[in-house]
Amino acid sequence: MKSSGKVRVAVIGCGVISELHLRCYAHNSHARVVAVCDLVPERAKSAAETLAPGARWTTDAAEIFADPGVDAVSICTDHASHCALACAALAAGKHVLCEKSLAVNAAHLRRMLAAAKAHPELVAAGVFQHRFEPLPRILRTLVAEGAFGRMRTATGSLYTLRDDNYFRHDAWRGTKKGEGGSVLINQSIHYFDLMLWIAGGGVARGKRQLLHPRASLAGVVAAALHGRRQLVGAAERADKQRHEQRNQRLCPLDELSGVEARAAGLLRGH
Repeated sequence: MKSSGKVRVAVIGCGVISELHLRCYAHNSHARVVAVCDLVPERAKSAAETLAPGARWTTDAAEIFADPGVDAVSICTDHASHCALACAALAAGKHVLCEKSLAVNAAHLRRMLAAAKAHPELVAAGVFQHRFEPLPRILRTLVAEGAFGRMRTATGSLYTLRDDNYFRHDAWRGTKKGEGGSVLINQSIHYFDLMLWIAGGGVARGKRQLLHPRASLAGVVAAALHGRRQLVGAAERADKQRHEQRNQRLCPLDELSGVEARAAGLLRGH
């Protein structure tokens, strides 16, 4: 870290989500993007020129890891490459912020966790940014305070558009090898995380159904959940071909109107 005190960051992977990382770093007075990397030269060059002026670009992540002028990396690549990149970054002494999903299987995840444990002096973290939004934080506080009474069930629904353009943008999308777990591991992982973070618990059982002809993984998924608070819940996720609708719900059995009013009041005062 230079005398300025700013963390010098490199963003690896210049696809869709990298733009969010780059814009956030640009607004963070404690960080500065010094490099970007992508296997496609045009993507790396464009990201450097438009979103990280002054940063260098490369197509070789090994250059990033070998650079003493890089303190931390944001990994914004396909899921299957996360494990190798994160482990290499940690071994090179870089802090790691890795996009979801961390890995495509449990073996990769165990390797990443072991690499992070071997370097306690470094920060190694994933991305569940919705936990920091006002409403989820308020709901978690209400649950912890017992505002709902004894919660017995919760449901979550998410409907998003994943059309031909979505799958054509990157070849790994919708594939077992590149994505690792259908809609649950790509879009819905955020909402499963929110449900479990707010209410507690894990997945007990589930079912799936293919929907999009370009995808080899499920497009409709339903799962039953169980939790530390004796919670029994359900969550579903589906691709919609003609429209986009996001509907996230946490529905306790208690009367909701009073709770919603209190949450709305807290939000207004946030």
